[in-house]
Amino acid sequence: MSKTIYHANAVLTTLKNSSPYVSFLTAEPVSDTDYDEVAATNYVRVQPTFGTPADGLMANTAAINFAGNLFNQPIRYIGIFDAATTGHLLRYYAVSGGEWIVNTTDPVSIGIGGLIIGEK
Repeated sequence: MSKTIYHANAVLTTLKNSSPYVSFLTAEPVSDTDYDEVAATNYVRVQPTFGTPADGLMANTAAINFAGNLFNQPIRYIGIFDAATTGHLLRYYAVSGGEWIVNTTDPVSIGIGGLIIGEK
C-alpha cells in the first residue's frame, strides 16, 4: 500500500506538533516501552525544532544539543519519544556508521539537517 505525499506530510506535521523528544539508544528497541536508553549523569532527552515537512521528509532546523559528561557507551540508534522521561518510543533510526562512541567529556550535537525523518 502506498501513501500520497500529502498524507506523508500530514503524518509528519502531526509528529512535529506533538513536541517529540530525541534520545540515544544503545541497542535496537524491542517495543515502544522496551528499549535501552543511554544512562549517564546530565543526560536528558532533547526537544528538537523541525521544519515544515516537504516531499514526505522533515529535518531539524536547529542543532540538537545534548549535555556534556555523557556516556562512554555505544550509541546505535536515535529514538523519537512522546515524553521527556519514560513515555513511548514512537520511532527509531540506526545512526550512520552503525555506532557512535562518545567520550565522557564530549558534548554531543546533531547539526542542522542532521536528523531527517521520513514518512514515504
